[in-house]
Amino acid sequence: MAIRGNLPGKFARLIGRFARNASGATAILFAVALPVLLMAVGGGIDYASLSLQKSRLQVASDAAAVAAARELHLANAEPARLQPIVESVVNANLGDRASGVDVKTTATVDPLAVTVDLKQSFDGFFLNQFLNTQLGAHSVARVSGGTALCVLALDERARGNITLEMSARLTGNECAVYSNSRSPTGIISKNGARLEAGLICSTGGTEGGSSNFEPEALTDCPPMEDPLANRPEPPVGSCTETDLNIGGVKANQGQQVKGLNEETKAESKGKEEKADKDSGPPASDESETVTLKPGTYCGGIAIGGASQVTLLPGIYVIKDGPLFVTDYATLEGKNVGFYFVGRGATLLFDANTMISLAAPESGPMAGLLFFQSRDAKINERFSILSDNARVLEGTLYIPKAHLYIDADEPIADQSAYTVIISNSMSLFAGPHVVLNTDYEATDVPVPAGIAHDRIIKLTE
Repeated sequence: MAIRGNLPGKFARLIGRFARNASGATAILFAVALPVLLMAVGGGIDYASLSLQKSRLQVASDAAAVAAARELHLANAEPARLQPIVESVVNANLGDRASGVDVKTTATVDPLAVTVDLKQSFDGFFLNQFLNTQLGAHSVARVSGGTALCVLALDERARGNITLEMSARLTGNECAVYSNSRSPTGIISKNGARLEAGLICSTGGTEGGSSNFEPEALTDCPPMEDPLANRPEPPVGSCTETDLNIGGVKANQGQQVKGLNEETKAESKGKEEKADKDSGPPASDESETVTLKPGTYCGGIAIGGASQVTLLPGIYVIKDGPLFVTDYATLEGKNVGFYFVGRGATLLFDANTMISLAAPESGPMAGLLFFQSRDAKINERFSILSDNARVLEGTLYIPKAHLYIDADEPIADQSAYTVIISNSMSLFAGPHVVLNTDYEATDVPVPAGIAHDRIIKLTE
């Protein structure tokens, strides 16, 4: 604006001196030179104004692209949801100069990036008389480099939809722990508990001191969309087995532990373990060595005694009953997935069991170790109490369930990667859940929307 204020004044004084000169030659020269002078001075003024306007557009475009990329990463936002964010940032940067700006936003998944294009007519007073000048700015913000998702608790209302108590530990190696709860205590880590991850983010707030979180948890984060919300559910066939009982245990016995109150769980578990250790493993005639085939297991599967069960690759539909492993039983399988559907389709791995499972490498459940039907009753409990469940490789997708973990030994620490997406989850007493992100160490694929990075850079 200073350019417009000074140069026209000097130019006017110059014209005045020419006009006062009575010489004919000077008048002719003045008449010939005037259009050139006008173009030179007006063009110079407009060029400075044009450069300034274009620079402001580019700054606004860059800021908007970075903000949208951050939202895309944190909340798996749909591209359509990014447009209002971009427009808001553009308006904030341009202020009263935002009038007439055309804003276009596009997003890509592979690579994860946001592109912002701005267009605005040039606000000049000289060149506009001869040209229809339109300015543009183009920015691409790409998300790359660091933190993937390892825990997402979907319940938007619950207090402590991620809860760690007593001496529980949750370690997310280079990955994000995310709570969608809007509660002021959406994530709770208290007493001697500790939550460590690459990123800890709560839509609401947190409860716990600085020693309970590493790094400090972020609050007021945007809610994260369920990245698997559109994943088709596997088909359910006719019953392969009904009320399958291996090792002399009934499937409905799983409800006994499922119904225990969390406050009394540690004491009850301790008594059970002491009794088991005093009596030793069950007699061999209560144990079986079994190989199971994929199929639909109506009424669930109950495994007890010192039975050893090996699963052939494929999908195991657990229908209208639990997957219940108790006593000293062993359950092992690679390239296997469990689909839980119907009434009472829950899971319990008891304290003295040995569990080693890896998700399918291909097919309808590729990358998914557990898949709970979206029609399930809210907050059905899935319980992992095993002191030897060190391989749980893949994604535990139980969007309507409460995942309850209580063990004395590390869980999932020998898995290449583990992701937990549940309605809510709690760790009680002494478990140490370790969630790795070593995707290159396994052939189990990572479902789309899970392995997002978090370093956001502007690129050409």
